[in-house]
Amino acid sequence: MEKESAEYRFKVSGKSLIGYLYLSRLKWTILPIAAILISLLLWAIIAGDIRPAILMLMVGFILIPMIMGFAYISFALHPDIAFNSLPHSVSVSQETECLRITIYPKPFREETEKNDECVEEPAPVVKTISLRSIILPPYRGFNDYIFRFDKHGLLFIPETLLRNNSELSQALFQTISK
Repeated sequence: MEKESAEYRFKVSGKSLIGYLYLSRLKWTILPIAAILISLLLWAIIAGDIRPAILMLMVGFILIPMIMGFAYISFALHPDIAFNSLPHSVSVSQETECLRITIYPKPFREETEKNDECVEEPAPVVKTISLRSIILPPYRGFNDYIFRFDKHGLLFIPETLLRNNSELSQALFQTISK
């Protein structure tokens, strides 16, 4: 008989997802641009000329948002990462050494003249990840642990969930570290 831990349902905040994305993926892209902005500002102050300040504003308000938007579209909207912002549950199976993630999509709303009624709720999507594909050690986020799996996948598990539920943390860390 397969021993499976209880399901723990949660949702990760967008702040954690975006914060990890920008700190891990864009750190070495944004830092040189910030150095350029600071040097242009100092040049404008020292030279007493407004042209470097205008150039600084152009770089700051045009280039940086373009880079951040590209990173969001290419990384945060990847299917193996985007499910973290939806309500989902996690359970660990020690027998098959799999992590079972059940994703609960948000119900679609149908606009009607009389009232807003929910259309039939979409069926949950079940995703199974082999615990052998999880790369250790987990990254420590703002308020959560971030487990990397496969090539692009990220699984955010809130720190309070692992701290309060020793059954989940033991099953997860013991099975991964085998």
